[in-house]
Amino acid sequence: MAVIHAYGPSATVRWATQGFNVFFKRFIPFTLLFITIFMLNLLSASIPFISLIVGIICLPLLQMVIFNAAYGVKLRGYFTQQDLLQKLREKSIWSKLILASLINIILTNIILIITLPPLPVPIETLMNISNEEIVVLMASYITFSNFLPVILGVCIYFLLTSWVYPLITWENLTVLEAFKQSLKATASNAIALSFLIIFYFALISISIILITQFFPSLSRIGILFVLIEVSAISAYFYNCLFAAYMEIFYGKQTINT
Repeated sequence: MAVIHAYGPSATVRWATQGFNVFFKRFIPFTLLFITIFMLNLLSASIPFISLIVGIICLPLLQMVIFNAAYGVKLRGYFTQQDLLQKLREKSIWSKLILASLINIILTNIILIITLPPLPVPIETLMNISNEEIVVLMASYITFSNFLPVILGVCIYFLLTSWVYPLITWENLTVLEAFKQSLKATASNAIALSFLIIFYFALISISIILITQFFPSLSRIGILFVLIEVSAISAYFYNCLFAAYMEIFYGKQTINT
C-alpha cells in the first residue's frame, strides 16, 4: 500500500487543472461513459429490487470505468475499451466492490433519514390536496436552508469514502482496510478536497443558470442540455478525483503531464 501524502489548499487548483487536461483530451467519450452508466441506473429506478441491484453495481462501476479511462489517457493520450474494465473482470474484486457499495448505500440512506427535514404536512393530507396546493407546499419545503444539512451530510460522506473503490480495485485492499485508508486520506487532505467539491457544485450551478437563460421554461431541449452539461461536469469531476488519488497515494511525480 502506498504512503498517504498530505497537501494544502493549493492542491485543489492543481487537481482541477490536471483533471481538465485529461478530460479535455477525450471529453466526448468521457461524457458518454458517464451518461451511459447514469442512464442505466436511472432506467432501473422504477423496478424496486432491480434498481437496488443495478445501483449497487453502478456506484463502483461509474467511478472505476472513468478512473481506468483517465489512467489510459495519462499513459498514451487516449483510452481503449480494454482500459475500461481493467481489474474489474476479477470475481474477487467484484465481491468486495459490491459489499463496499452496499455499505455506502445503507450509510447514505441513514444520513438522508437523519438530515432530511420533515414534511410540512402528513402524507395522508398530502394525498388529498390539489396539485396547486402541493406546488405551494413544496416551494416552501424545498429551500436551501432546509436541505443544507442534507447536502453537507452527503458531501462529507462522499469525500470520506471517495477512495474506497479504487483502493479495492487497484490496491486489492479488503473492504475494511479500504474504508480506513480512504478516511485517513481524506482527513489528511480535507481542505483541498472540500474546495474541490465546492468547485464542482459551483460549476453545476453556473451551468444550470446559463442554460435557464436560454431555456427559461425548461423545455425538453433545455432539460436535455442540462443533463448533458451536468454529465460532462461530473465526468470532469471524476477526472479531478483521479488526479487527486494519484497524488495522495503516489505523490506528485506520478501525474505530471
